[in-house]
Amino acid sequence: MLSEKESERYSRQVRLAEIGVEGQEKLRNARVLVVGAGGLGSPVLEYLVAAGVGHIGIMDYDVLDLSNLNRQVLYTEEELGLPKAVQAAGRLRKMNPDVDIRVYFQKLTPDIALGILSDYEIVADCTDNFTVRYLISDACVILNKPVVYGAVYQFEGQLTVFNYQGGPTLRCLQPEQPHPLEVPSCAEGGVIGTIAGIIGTLQANEVIKMVLGIGEVLSGKVLVFNALDNGSYFFHLDRSADASAIRELGNYEESCLPEENRSKRISGAELKSWIEDSTDFLIIDVSDSMDGGAPNLPCIKIPYYKIAENLDQIPRNKPVVFVCPLGIKSLAVVNYLAETQNFTQLYSLAGGLQAFPIQT
Repeated sequence: MLSEKESERYSRQVRLAEIGVEGQEKLRNARVLVVGAGGLGSPVLEYLVAAGVGHIGIMDYDVLDLSNLNRQVLYTEEELGLPKAVQAAGRLRKMNPDVDIRVYFQKLTPDIALGILSDYEIVADCTDNFTVRYLISDACVILNKPVVYGAVYQFEGQLTVFNYQGGPTLRCLQPEQPHPLEVPSCAEGGVIGTIAGIIGTLQANEVIKMVLGIGEVLSGKVLVFNALDNGSYFFHLDRSADASAIRELGNYEESCLPEENRSKRISGAELKSWIEDSTDFLIIDVSDSMDGGAPNLPCIKIPYYKIAENLDQIPRNKPVVFVCPLGIKSLAVVNYLAETQNFTQLYSLAGGLQAFPIQT
């Protein structure tokens, strides 16, 4: 039964024949994990909380940057530099104090993924990182849980539900995660804020439909929406024969890189020692120009997508350490330079800048 407060708060949707009191109770008992509290995660979280989804997990390891605010509508300038997951939870609890919200201010990694995702019925993939996307998809295949997938770039967005009742998965759409240098980021290519709001709202709608058991779940096809002309279309997606073959999780940060390049990394402790010992080497920060990078590291800055046109700035006669926020783009740059330009003595900072805080 609904309390008097619940009956009043959700009265407009309870009046719908497809929902009613029974449906609202389903929403109250539902457990949904939202991975990514940015442009997509903001509307997903707002509408799930407003609808009365009773148990919501928020996983995000990022802090708020000024460039986020055009599309990440949960936040304000007063929260710059603060953890998104923590700030989102605080605002959402004020919106609906009856919703149980759990915060995971941490990276989703293979060693914790199955344990965390197993606590939830549905996972909303609101990330902008293919490494995490493949980890989420594979973990949900193992756990037999649906993934509500959203993606945006410039003026276009995509939406689908993976692994729903034996339906196709992310690997049915793209069998292997793309090379990091092949995937443009929002910082590089740009994104209009409204497309994140549109796709995120549709993601929330898919979650609600699945919880209630109403409508047609967007499984087996992908919706593509263009914000410039409001045009949209679907393309069909079949489940591949080996989609269920996944039995364990791998090392996703390295899975798109050749075996011979996986050792070309330097630990944070080693890099710190090199700096303190005044070792003759160069640090190159390949972060996107809008990421901020490592302002306190003694380095030069070359965004990863401009490496090919700045080869003359990369020495061949001494070690070069490449750094970026997560250590993914930097390792891809090492791979590219070693394979195509015959560079040696190249290293990538393992774990990225987030694992190597520099004190001023």
